Amino acid sequence: MSATYYRSDGTLTSVTEHNPVNSAWVTKKYYDDGKTVKSETVKSLDCLKVTNYSQDGQIVNSTTQALDPNKEKYRS
Repeated sequence: MSATYYRSDGTLTSVTEHNPVNSAWVTKKYYDDGKTVKSETVKSLDCLKVTNYSQDGQIVNSTTQALDPNKEKYRS
């Protein structure tokens, strides 16, 4: 399953995909050019990982949080 969103000028805004094998949802958001990934969010059964990118494709920051309240929050 997936969903793709576009701006009125036809450039890509975001894409969300579901992987049934590991039950993860992946959402990629794009800069105004519609090609360069601005952020990627991966939500699985046990954690949420968010990675932000600069316009030249370099990782700005990345955090991972356990979704089980009995587990610690951690960073990667």
